[in-house]
Amino acid sequence: MMIWLALIGLLYLKFRNVFSDIHNALWRVPIFIFGAYIAEKIYKKEKFNFWVYILLALSALIKIVYIIFNCIGVESAKSIMLNRLVNELFTPAMIFIVFLVLMFVHSRIRKLLADIGSISLELYVSHVTIRAIMLSLNIETGIWYNYCICIILSVLISVTVNIIQKKIFKPEINNNTK
Repeated sequence: MMIWLALIGLLYLKFRNVFSDIHNALWRVPIFIFGAYIAEKIYKKEKFNFWVYILLALSALIKIVYIIFNCIGVESAKSIMLNRLVNELFTPAMIFIVFLVLMFVHSRIRKLLADIGSISLELYVSHVTIRAIMLSLNIETGIWYNYCICIILSVLISVTVNIIQKKIFKPEINNNTK
């Protein structure tokens, strides 16, 4: 993750025109990798390495310091690039905090969240697409009711695509008996 963030910084400094075209995708790669790492650990019911906890605590501390600097008016804390970097570093800690909280949540809520997680890729792709379409039609997504429409459409499309995908790509039933 750190290497990827360093590459993003280098791209930003040396090739800003290329960076501006692909920055949204670039920022999402590290958190996707971390999410896959966490998901595998959880799925296999493995314990986390001590250093993971240290890095998560460090990322939370960086975010707290950034918020303090921003609140007291430190000018460099207002940099969009720095804001993105701090948010990217903090996201794994936030995911882990949410995971810890979910351990104490009722199983029905966890099931609902797992179902939502199963359509997360479809939800992301449809949301980005619908939002882009709305903006191209001059429908401002910064207005709460327009954004609610965007979210509702994203969920409906995601669920529909997921149902169709499950019907097309049914898991093979293993009829081998030994």
